[in-house]
Amino acid sequence: MKYISQEYLVVQKIIAGRTKDLEDAKGIIDIHGDKIDIAEIERILKPFEKGEDGKKWFKKWRKMKKSFKND
Repeated sequence: MKYISQEYLVVQKIIAGRTKDLEDAKGIIDIHGDKIDIAEIERILKPFEKGEDGKKWFKKWRKMKKSFKND
C-alpha cells in the first residue's frame, strides 16, 4: 500500500487552505517535526511561487513556518 509523504501531505493541506487544513498541517509538523524535511516542502512549493495562487500558498507556508520555529 502506498502512502503520501508527510511533506506532500503538508503541501496538500496548505494548498487546500481552509482553516482546518492549515491547523492539520501545523499539527503534522508539531507531531512529526524532527522527521519532516522542511526543505522538501519548500522544494515542492517553489515551482508554484510565480503564480497568484502559489504566492498565497507560499505566504501561508512562511507564516506557518515562522509560528513553529518560535514554539
